[in-house]
Amino acid sequence: MKRYYLGVDWSDEFHQVCAIDPVGKKVIEKKVLENVDGLAEFGRWLDECRAQGIELWAAIEKPAGRIVDFLLDHGVVVYPVNPKALDRVRDRFRMSQSKSDSFDAYVLAEFVVRAKAQLLVVLVAQLRSLSQAVESYSERVQSFFASMPASELVHSLPGGKSGTILPMLWAELGDTKSRWQSFRHLQAEAGGVPVTKSSGKSHVVLFRYACNKLLRYASYWFSFVSLNRSEWANKYYRDQRARGKSHHQALRALAAKWLKIIFVMWRDHKPYDENYHLADIARQVIRQAA
Repeated sequence: MKRYYLGVDWSDEFHQVCAIDPVGKKVIEKKVLENVDGLAEFGRWLDECRAQGIELWAAIEKPAGRIVDFLLDHGVVVYPVNPKALDRVRDRFRMSQSKSDSFDAYVLAEFVVRAKAQLLVVLVAQLRSLSQAVESYSERVQSFFASMPASELVHSLPGGKSGTILPMLWAELGDTKSRWQSFRHLQAEAGGVPVTKSSGKSHVVLFRYACNKLLRYASYWFSFVSLNRSEWANKYYRDQRARGKSHHQALRALAAKWLKIIFVMWRDHKPYDENYHLADIARQVIRQAA
């Protein structure tokens, strides 16, 4: 397939565009006005190229914006270029410090598109290998945890039948019965409850930084997963947001609630029952009303 390399030097009022073929021959150079008529004319040229079976790759010093959306809508493969990288490349094409929109568009078309394309190929290969390694690791974690007695308890929790979040959380709990004195101890260790400092008339509540980071991470993301799998968890989260809590604050508060439940499961070795927990919440509401 034939391909054109486009360099787009953008600005607020107009864009300087330079297109070259694979051997470096200039195909077109034009100023595209940032208005309906200017973009429509440019769009017709792009569509004509594609109708002829010409693939279009463009380099631009901008990762997003109207012109980027416009190029993408017309089937152009867009590669954002770091302005510092372009500044270094200019030195390969001229000795003086002169600079112009036309020159920058040509430099973009001549150099970073093909370089960025090669970089993308390398990154895709690395990501493919990494993705396979992560998938294999996740499968081994799930397989190993499924062979343990604790897996029967974990499977009763929302989202407990797959993934590595709950196995990570349970690994941090451990199996030493004397490790956790109470659910409050577990909540504090996971950073799920704040630190209170009181002295005289001073009373300050602070975020708990000193904690088990893995336990905090696992409990936080388990709370997020539970939003679509647990009726009471979703309602509790929405109530927290209605009270003015941020998304992260609401999830940390929900994590503290889940850790209380998980502590009882871990201590008594009993599975979680969503219906029982909903009935328990209803009983608490009735007692408070009475």
